[in-house]
Amino acid sequence: MKICVSVCTRRRPKMLTDCLNSILPQIRDANCGDAMAIVENDTEQRARTIIDDFATRFPAVQILYVHEPDLGIPIARNRCIETARTHGADWMAFIDDDEVAEPGWLEAMRRGARELNADVVTGPVFAPVPPDLPIWMAPPKRKTKPRGQLQTTAGTSNTLLRMSWFDPPRQDFRFDESLRFTGGSDTDFFYRLTDMGGTIVWVDDAVLSEEITEERLSFAWQLKRAHRTAANNYWSQRKRRGVGYALSQTVPKAAGRFAGGVAQLVVSVPVLAVARRHGARLMFKGAKALASAAGSVQGIFGSPPNPYKTTTGG
Repeated sequence: MKICVSVCTRRRPKMLTDCLNSILPQIRDANCGDAMAIVENDTEQRARTIIDDFATRFPAVQILYVHEPDLGIPIARNRCIETARTHGADWMAFIDDDEVAEPGWLEAMRRGARELNADVVTGPVFAPVPPDLPIWMAPPKRKTKPRGQLQTTAGTSNTLLRMSWFDPPRQDFRFDESLRFTGGSDTDFFYRLTDMGGTIVWVDDAVLSEEITEERLSFAWQLKRAHRTAANNYWSQRKRRGVGYALSQTVPKAAGRFAGGVAQLVVSVPVLAVARRHGARLMFKGAKALASAAGSVQGIFGSPPNPYKTTTGG
């Protein structure tokens, strides 16, 4: 079985280099005819020199470079699909350009595809605890789920997709390009896949790691993320099953988060006086819950935010 590992990138030279350094040796050593597709979603070909260098270092690996100047994450992801189809891959893997594959990742994905009867295989992304973790932020936890557990959706951060899914009558099934800068186009894509009868399963041993950048350690960034995620969740549910369903799912959660957030903020004040770290984390959880509730309100009465007009990282 041939796998085309796909990554979308834009103005992240160091992260992209680390990502490719972790994957290309695994493709080479597997010797299965796999390929690496890099779709640069930028107005200029800024990453071309990096790709050419890797092509020289890994001559046994077919490295497919695609320049997509029309900006938008779902547009780039659709180019990944077309590239994998042109290559004749049996499966295509999605990985983000800010992620690094742990040893054995590719083989674990291949094993999951062979052993589990599913259309999509998805695995964990682990964020190592940074040394400068703010006092208010709890260390990230590693997801643990039983191998083979069914999922209702997935992301493109660590996912393997069967290419026969795009055979007729689904040859036009693609990421929604109207979600160009909002985020959530991957969640929407895989929700639609399971709504159409596709299956997604979990593999616990295909692990990627993701660096928590300095920007993501800021209080403001975390609140903005909670806000836009909640807004996008409303629009995703509305797109799938209509306004009534989306409201029934969103309003109770938003009300609960608002009430819980206010309570956590109130309680955090006296707790800070006796247990600073615990109080700070309680305050952050409260603020995050309120940001999420506000995001739901924006989703209901406004339009989803567009956080991906610019890139972060390096």
